[in-house]
Amino acid sequence: MIYIVLGLLSTISIVDIKRLYIPDSLLIALALLALINGGDWGAMFLSAVVLGGLGVLLRQAYVVKDKLPALGLGDCKMLFVCGLWLQPTMIPAFLIIAGLCGVITGIVWYYLDYGDRFPFAPSISLALLQSLSQYSF
Repeated sequence: MIYIVLGLLSTISIVDIKRLYIPDSLLIALALLALINGGDWGAMFLSAVVLGGLGVLLRQAYVVKDKLPALGLGDCKMLFVCGLWLQPTMIPAFLIIAGLCGVITGIVWYYLDYGDRFPFAPSISLALLQSLSQYSF
């Protein structure tokens, strides 16, 4: 199963890098795999709501401040789906890794003169993979 997850995360990242877009079909496949993989349904739902809600909150807060969203809706949906894979105790480390990778990606993207918008899915994917590396399938 890890190879399927790795393939989906790689595809999501590549599409986001090329198009600044995350296809819903890939997120649905990743979510279905999390549900098939099973686990504590309450914890899965809690983590998904916390991460998805945090993504929407960050998006909206930035819209109020600068009139532009900091996160795309695809990023918010991806955070929700990642929550299905994570235990609530894993959320802080996941967010730190995703944030640090996002900052590095943003700096590189800016200096390569690709514009102000940059793909966040690769950073989220790396954070999820690191979190899942401690988890056996």
